[in-house]
Amino acid sequence: MLPRTVMEWTKQHDKALLGEMTISDLFQYKKGTPERGQLWDSIAGNLNAMDYPKFKVVKRSCRDRWTLLHTKYKRRMSEEIQATGIDAEVGELDEIIEDLIGKEDAAIDSDKEGKKKAEADKKAAEEIRIKAMERFGKTSKRGGEDGEEGAKKKKRRSGSDAVEFLREKAKLEHSLREEELQLRKDQQSQTLLILQQQQQMNQALLTLMEKMLPKERN
Repeated sequence: MLPRTVMEWTKQHDKALLGEMTISDLFQYKKGTPERGQLWDSIAGNLNAMDYPKFKVVKRSCRDRWTLLHTKYKRRMSEEIQATGIDAEVGELDEIIEDLIGKEDAAIDSDKEGKKKAEADKKAAEEIRIKAMERFGKTSKRGGEDGEEGAKKKKRRSGSDAVEFLREKAKLEHSLREEELQLRKDQQSQTLLILQQQQQMNQALLTLMEKMLPKERN
């Protein structure tokens, strides 16, 4: 079995890798997400398709190379600043690496801020939930007290309602009796009037008969 050929990274390879990373805007997605993994696959595919320099890479080898470039750059910058006390000079590749590091750090900071905000939102939501439960508990307690008070008032109202009902019933019965008595009085008056009229009629007939009888005798 032939040994697997390992590609040797050169400055041209690094420049091509960094160029593809810049174009793809790799760090717009979080580390470990499927979207970033797909971009690493795309970067590896684009590099393997190049005529020069020749590549034979997969996404893992591209990712590992970036980690190495990133680490070496930061170490070198730190060592030069400590040695000279001034910012180190940077070349063309250093500028690209520095730009990509800035984007990666910004993405990490944004992710941290997002997590902090999510935790703060979760905490605020929990506090709101607790306060809502407290208000609900107080409302329920007041509701229970109001319910007991309402029950007492209802009992009192039930007693007063019964008295009121009896009072109204008595008034109604009294009114009906008065109407009945008045009707009877009216009926009696009418009957008396009829009797008087009949008596008057009878008296008139008797008078007429008395006047006519002597004439018939004659």
